Amino acid sequence: MSDILVAVSGGVDSSVAAYLLKKEGNNVSGVYMRLAHDKDESGDAFNAAKNLSIDFHVYDKREQFKKIVVSRFAREYYKGLTPNPCVFCNENMKFPSLFEKADELGISLTATGHYAGIYERGGVYYLRKSKNTFKDQSYMLYRLNQKMLSRLVFPIGDMNKDDVRALAEEGNIPVAHKADSQDICFVPNGDYRPIIAEYCPSPSKTGDFVYEDGKVIGKHKGIEAYTIGQRKGLGIAWEHPLYVIGKDIQANRILLGKNESLFTNSLTASDTVYCSEQMPEVFRCEAKVRYSHGGALCTVTKTGENTVKVVFDTPQRAITPGQSVVFYDGETVIGGGYID
Repeated sequence: MSDILVAVSGGVDSSVAAYLLKKEGNNVSGVYMRLAHDKDESGDAFNAAKNLSIDFHVYDKREQFKKIVVSRFAREYYKGLTPNPCVFCNENMKFPSLFEKADELGISLTATGHYAGIYERGGVYYLRKSKNTFKDQSYMLYRLNQKMLSRLVFPIGDMNKDDVRALAEEGNIPVAHKADSQDICFVPNGDYRPIIAEYCPSPSKTGDFVYEDGKVIGKHKGIEAYTIGQRKGLGIAWEHPLYVIGKDIQANRILLGKNESLFTNSLTASDTVYCSEQMPEVFRCEAKVRYSHGGALCTVTKTGENTVKVVFDTPQRAITPGQSVVFYDGETVIGGGYID
């Protein structure tokens, strides 16, 4: 039997994680971390904890979340990048806060309702894909370090959603059929422009839409309003569908072209991490360039202390600066970095 602190979010996944750990005979406590100012599901988290008869804590980290996560998200978008705030939050806010609360309570092990796995081999902890490929969240967790992985368990990591909901019913958990959240927690309606305006008060600058042959074909509303691969919302009638194929940040230009122009076979990445903390100079692996990407075979070459060049065997579509490239050896996450 172990003492385990579970991050309960108010959803069914984390509630069932707590239920399973208690069912195994562990001494389980729950903590709801209040992060986004405009999203509070502590009521659902409290009710789940009450039904499970476990200790419940609320940890208010909203001010730190704004300073660490939201401000970076706004700045990255303002610079023309397309950040994935969940990746950054997991490494720098959510999990550090969970361990911080666990330490305060004198609890060594922690758990969440993520779909992924962890195993140890030769004294090294590895993150792996979930066997539920439709829900796998290993991409979002690739930056968790050895110290973090050694203190984590993912009780529902390989389960399918129907079984999770069935367990919630078995445990009389009130959020058994609560819908999954689809939005970034601090961008509930999908419109991130007010957040950019709050943190980057300089007005957006209009600029040129430029076709891939160099011809100016229209005006854009601000470089932060567009992302690589975007087709809708361009406001330009053309003889064929137009896509955002690139950004010239210094010239404040959005480059438009055909779908086939979105494909490239290489990228560079920085701020890289590696599972054993000693990245090889050159290695082969499979890499994902976004959460929904199926993965592709590639060669990774170390170019600096924390930088790499990735060359894919076949061209990949819409590789986007600001997103992450994550490296896999089979089912195991071996590293990754932010796409430049």
